[in-house]
Amino acid sequence: MAEVTAMRNNALPYPVYGLSYTIVFPLRDTDGELITGATCDSERSLNGNTGADCTNEGAEITYTTATNKGMYYLTLTAAEMTADIVSVTIHSATTTATSVVLHPRKLAALRAGTAQGGAAGYITLDETAGNQDDMWNGCLCVATIDTVVEARIIDDYTGSNRRAAVTPDWVQASPDADDTFVIYLPEGRQIPLELLVKERLILKAAAQP
Repeated sequence: MAEVTAMRNNALPYPVYGLSYTIVFPLRDTDGELITGATCDSERSLNGNTGADCTNEGAEITYTTATNKGMYYLTLTAAEMTADIVSVTIHSATTTATSVVLHPRKLAALRAGTAQGGAAGYITLDETAGNQDDMWNGCLCVATIDTVVEARIIDDYTGSNRRAAVTPDWVQASPDADDTFVIYLPEGRQIPLELLVKERLILKAAAQP
């Protein structure tokens, strides 16, 4: 079985507000044994509102031996992640319910623009994205490539050509010059120095008589 592309597209270290996210969970019977072949019924509640069916349903992960089964995954859409607390319950006729509670992080958006192109392992940011090497390293890049939203952490940024290398590679074809992106500041990552310098220069210029 090929990989689940939704998991690669949501290559996030934690759930993020307004971005699709995939969870992985077990389904067990009343004795605590993992159950294979279950038909999932998945519902979610946003901020304690009345629960509703998820857009997607939980699906079992394929394993090669009979004893290594009973793990499932569910991809929540961007709309289903637009809440401060997302409560998910998955059950079936043959298993007990499994509950998952998510607290999506609200990350600061540092930059949004239209790509200048790219390849499988990078995206070329817009012309004013900055010429300082590594300034976007560690930031989260959410690109919309041919209408498909993919999230990646930037591993290395080359200022001379504005290439932001990402891991893993994009699932869709290489980013084109009409694809868009948003760069977010992850938790624990400081604002890039060049942005702070630009901010100070702008404030200094504004203060000039």
